[in-house]
Amino acid sequence: MKIDGDKALQNAFRIKPMHRYPGLQDQQRSRDGLLFPSLKPSFSLSRGARVFTLGSCFARNVEEVLAGEFELPAMRFKAPKTEWKFRPNGLLNEYNPAAMSQRLLWAANGQNIADMDCALAGSDDDCIDLLLAGGSAVTRSRALERRREIDQIYADLPGSEVLILTLGMTECWYDTEQKVHLNRGPLPAMVRAEPKRYRFERLDVGESYLMLVKGIDAALSAGLKRVLLTVSPVPLQSTFSGDDCVMANQFSKSVLRIVADRLRRRFVGRLDYFPSYEIALSGGLSAFGDDHVHVRPDIVRQIVEYLCASYIKSDRV
Repeated sequence: MKIDGDKALQNAFRIKPMHRYPGLQDQQRSRDGLLFPSLKPSFSLSRGARVFTLGSCFARNVEEVLAGEFELPAMRFKAPKTEWKFRPNGLLNEYNPAAMSQRLLWAANGQNIADMDCALAGSDDDCIDLLLAGGSAVTRSRALERRREIDQIYADLPGSEVLILTLGMTECWYDTEQKVHLNRGPLPAMVRAEPKRYRFERLDVGESYLMLVKGIDAALSAGLKRVLLTVSPVPLQSTFSGDDCVMANQFSKSVLRIVADRLRRRFVGRLDYFPSYEIALSGGLSAFGDDHVHVRPDIVRQIVEYLCASYIKSDRV
């Protein structure tokens, strides 16, 4: 970004006092030990609108607050406890830009993953779907049936009022034989058996940006109206990069934050950025649970309520 000096001065004076980092006396942006950056929403939502949530577990947090007030297609999916012991629709979590872009392209093009014979590992009786966030092994027939259920969910994405897209991390795996990015890592035994087939990738800014531009543009062209983009504050929990996970996580989040800003400038008026990442991290480790991974429920609620207050045509949700 390059701005003429007079314009830069105008920018600073135009947003006073938001041009300065908030101190203790800034009650508008600093409260309860958290910082809440001021927002300029380019759109708003009416109750009852269809809101599609895609991304890491923060997408599930958003759903829980919006439930009952909006049409939330992703909440229709419920995996049995025998397949997934956490949130019933947590199997829909997507974490990296490659998998998210892939999923957006499939939904925009009406391509059913149940018809795709890829990323299914194991035998007919003990099958793992590598396009999902995790889960227990199932029969191959059940894996395909579950893909059909998920296809029905994603059929609602093009007609949604807004897509809330939560970026999680930049580390991912690629199947070089079937030419598909995976949503979970292949089992170690699979890598040992075919070491050249599965490739680990740590996406950089350019790769992540181009992938997401392609997916978002396809979704908007297919009928999606708006995108609300955010970066998950939940850290990368393990890394294959060879770096300490603390440093690998910072690299990942820094890349995603830059990508988010570039996307905001690319899709002006159709894509907003919401600072859930900045809000959570402003509270330090005290904003997280004892595992230092998951954001405390009360913090999550404050973040999502701020999102709702900013974007929904109502004082409360």
